[in-house]
Amino acid sequence: MVEQKKERRPTVNVICGVRQGVLMRVVAPADETDPEWPGRVELKEGSNPGIDRAFFEAWLAANPSLSIVTNGMINAVPEKPPAEQPEAAEQEGDNPTVPPEAVMDEPGDQVPGILPHSPANP
Repeated sequence: MVEQKKERRPTVNVICGVRQGVLMRVVAPADETDPEWPGRVELKEGSNPGIDRAFFEAWLAANPSLSIVTNGMINAVPEKPPAEQPEAAEQEGDNPTVPPEAVMDEPGDQVPGILPHSPANP
């Protein structure tokens, strides 16, 4: 019997500027058939790699007027597929999962590379 390799869903690295973290909840859309739809994700302050991209986009679409969204305190940086990740020895910085351009000094800073529909980067 040949085991089929399950294709990994696209993910993003969500940068959360809320000190207490954020609990994100989204009911699966009607066209979502994957039984692994997360339903809810708890973000901690800072970098949160591996968040399901479709889930994050659905959460943003459902919560466009939240102050943490409109003030740019929740942003996403697309993750590279594992084949494109540099070796650990080649990575620089204190936290290799957060690219230097994703570090925000102020909550309203625009981050290059965040999802194009994010209110933080019009």
